[in-house]
Amino acid sequence: MRDHDQGLLGRYDAFFNDPGLVIVPLDRKVLEHATTLRAQYKLRTPDALQAASSLTTNPQSAFVTGDDDFTRVPRLRVHRIEPDH
Repeated sequence: MRDHDQGLLGRYDAFFNDPGLVIVPLDRKVLEHATTLRAQYKLRTPDALQAASSLTTNPQSAFVTGDDDFTRVPRLRVHRIEPDH
């Protein structure tokens, strides 16, 4: 990390080691859903992939983000957080 922020690095480590974290493979179903979401809701490609991954694997799951763009996707259960500054 550029700024050698050990606190931030620790938070990333905790996040990626959380037993509730689900890693979703980018299979054809997710990619096709992402393409549709990108076109319908004008999402950037990375955002469309994240939304499609969530909706494809567990539509009832919470999608936690600090990005307002995801609120455009009607079936995505967005939980908006404010980033620490």
